[in-house]
Amino acid sequence: MNTPNDVRVKRILVAIDTSPRSLAPLQMAVDLAAHLQAELETLFVEDTSLLHLAELPFATELDRASGEARALNAPSLTYALQSHAQRLRQLLRTVSEEKQVQTNLRVVRGNYVAEAMHAEADVLFMFTSKRVSVAPSGRAPKPTRARPMIWDAAPIYVYYTGGLESERALALAADLAGMLGIEVVVLLPAGGGQTISIRKKRSSELLGGKRPVRYELVDSDLAGCAKKLATTDCTLLVMPKHDATTQLAEMRELEAIHCPLVLVA
Repeated sequence: MNTPNDVRVKRILVAIDTSPRSLAPLQMAVDLAAHLQAELETLFVEDTSLLHLAELPFATELDRASGEARALNAPSLTYALQSHAQRLRQLLRTVSEEKQVQTNLRVVRGNYVAEAMHAEADVLFMFTSKRVSVAPSGRAPKPTRARPMIWDAAPIYVYYTGGLESERALALAADLAGMLGIEVVVLLPAGGGQTISIRKKRSSELLGGKRPVRYELVDSDLAGCAKKLATTDCTLLVMPKHDATTQLAEMRELEAIHCPLVLVA
């Protein structure tokens, strides 16, 4: 990938938990790591709030198949999380062999978004919206064998502010769009007309006319991105990590983004 200042992506991190939806960013990260010949680290986050809930004497879970309520306890939940981590290790071993990608699994406990945002990597994949922390009966959904991804035809959105991280995000979005054969939509934070014109011109130069591109204005914060993407389909949102981490106090805004999120350092 030709990024600004010849910055090469060496390490990609994907953050997942037991939510089935977090497996989609895992497959995306695998494909990108293989494409860029980068190292892939998978961060499996065990939700501490759920573990604390399981320690309460009145905690229950509902079996979706039978509708039966049963006690949710810490030992069964811990076992389910350990089993999920083991299946992930097996999946990553398969991925490493099939895709020729160097992989690593790291298990931590904490808040999914906070742990992911504080991890060190050139590129971070995560899924924030409508999280499900554990499957019925305390069983985590089983990771499946790696298989070719059927990509959505929806565009890749990239949040472009004009800084260096933003240019890296734009370059990565263009590279992913080329790999997947889909459109790029550049989200420009609202501001003075001259600033928007300058950013349009610069982003057009960086993209070099290689991909079909659309430009759309959004409010200059995470809430603006979340509001924009809530009414449209997207394959993923690419944005500079700095623009997300500066608003960690507004974590609910980050969690409202409904498509897979890619943060570029």
